[in-house]
Amino acid sequence: TAMAQTVVLPGANRPLAFFGFKSADYPSNARLVIKNVTWRNLDKHLYPNLKGYQAERNIWQIDNFKFTRASRLTGNPSHRLEFALSNYSPYSFWKVNFYVELFNEEERIGLIFLPEEKFRSQETRQVDVRSFIDDLQVTEVKIYPVVNIFDPEEYLPAGED
Repeated sequence: TAMAQTVVLPGANRPLAFFGFKSADYPSNARLVIKNVTWRNLDKHLYPNLKGYQAERNIWQIDNFKFTRASRLTGNPSHRLEFALSNYSPYSFWKVNFYVELFNEEERIGLIFLPEEKFRSQETRQVDVRSFIDDLQVTEVKIYPVVNIFDPEEYLPAGED
């Protein structure tokens, strides 16, 4: 069984997923087993306003979401999800992985892994994701950044290209 590691920030509510699982057979009865939890205390002197610290670094937004279904008539061989992803925080990051949650109306229908490198403060990127999933219909997406904002190595220094 494959093992993976992640960081879940204080108060966070996000999916836990393992992408790229390889199996000879189609997975059935999949289970997520959390084997080891390590808690780390945050120094209250370094983070006197924890909620403010997190809020200032977690300002991501999706705009202009558009879903285009695959169609032979229009020459689109795959479904297409397009949106603008913005980092409105004052901080730049070396690498931010995102979980992009897909919805059809209010029903969660999927989760996509989206890695982004050198994501600068106030930057907006145009995201274009393709899918060959049969009968896919997406009406809304939600993003979850997966980054340890308490690790100084995650931040891109000012002026870094």
